[in-house]
Amino acid sequence: MGRMYTFAGTKMNSTLSDLIELKAPDGIRVVVHEVRISVLDQIKREVPRVTINLHRSEASGSLGSTGTPVSLEGAGAPASDCLIETDNLTRANITESFHTIAWNMLIPIHYFPTPEARPVLTAAGDTFFIVKRGSGTVSDVAYSIVWEEFG
Repeated sequence: MGRMYTFAGTKMNSTLSDLIELKAPDGIRVVVHEVRISVLDQIKREVPRVTINLHRSEASGSLGSTGTPVSLEGAGAPASDCLIETDNLTRANITESFHTIAWNMLIPIHYFPTPEARPVLTAAGDTFFIVKRGSGTVSDVAYSIVWEEFG
């Protein structure tokens, strides 16, 4: 078993940007175990149409901020070797799409694939994206991702 990490965040007045980018370093195999996304504020009477796409690419977006992963193993565990970026406004070219979710924002998303269906990042610079698409500004969202590192 590898080392387990998580990252959680929020995006207020959510525009159409990458929610999370998880970038694998050289020599580390990364397996994505779980993704959760939910709405923080009250949903208006007319629920916006939103699509959540889970992608892989060899390049990252830009104009966002970096996040600090948290170890699920507790105090004294080594820091994650992965780079987390959030809220990137410019996107890199998407090379592979894992999963697309047509999101009814009244119900949280819990992407929890079986072991054989989990996205794997194997090369340096492989990046896992959670991208939200829809019409304009939607709602304030909370999100989290859990992954495992080998190597």
